[in-house]
Amino acid sequence: RGQRAVFGRDSGGSRDGPSRESCRCRARGCRAWQSSTRIDPAQRMSGSAQIPLALSTPELPSFDNYWHPADGDPRLVLRQFLDRAQGGSLWLQGPPGSGKTHLLLACAAASAERGALYLSLAQIDAAALSEVEAPLLALDQIDAIASQPDLESALFAVLNRAHDRHGLVLMAARSAPEALPFTLPDLRSRLQWASRLRLAAADDDMRRGILLDRAARRGMPLDGSAIDYLLRHAPREIGALLTLIEALDREALARGRRISLRLVREWLARAAPDSQPHPQGATP
Repeated sequence: RGQRAVFGRDSGGSRDGPSRESCRCRARGCRAWQSSTRIDPAQRMSGSAQIPLALSTPELPSFDNYWHPADGDPRLVLRQFLDRAQGGSLWLQGPPGSGKTHLLLACAAASAERGALYLSLAQIDAAALSEVEAPLLALDQIDAIASQPDLESALFAVLNRAHDRHGLVLMAARSAPEALPFTLPDLRSRLQWASRLRLAAADDDMRRGILLDRAARRGMPLDGSAIDYLLRHAPREIGALLTLIEALDREALARGRRISLRLVREWLARAAPDSQPHPQGATP
């Protein structure tokens, strides 16, 4: 089953994206939007440890909350692509943590007025994939269906239908189409027609920038020394770091403290007492 989110007036959500309660998908294998919780900064309390209240859903991925390095902003290319009137396709490639999923969801949210669909192709079946249709398609994890003939044929049919109807198709994978083991020659050829946008792997400067940006948006008091410690001793994948920051924020709120170096050390030691810290630069 592929993770799916419908953007547009028919989705029952806002024009910025679907709500968890109202997301409705026609194809089999649908999942409603999964939300987590956060603490409203206005509800932060000092003093002794308390149970945090006033939970709310986090921001959905958008162009506004995408952090990018100073020397390159992929949003410029994507906005130009979304303005195209005669259809087309764009291939995003980059390693895990480079922002592919965030940018696909941001494009879908920005295109909600015309109608857009985000779909991850991981764990999807051919019948569900063959039913996919929208003025803008944002297809994630394309590499997951390589070497699966039924799924490759279904994707080829989806791309042909989008082409005939002048739709826009965004696709994302870790590698270029020619580097993936597709078995259907027509599909490989069609994918190679797409324009390319390469996203860089995250380095420590990017990780630090993303964590600081997330903390500022959430109103999290976050010490720089705490970030340095996380980058040396925690998993280095961006999604894992952001999840860890959310957990640390809840811990800090419960204790009535800021996210300090001491708190990070205590929390990591308690969360994984038997694990050894990852040396700087290592990937767990």
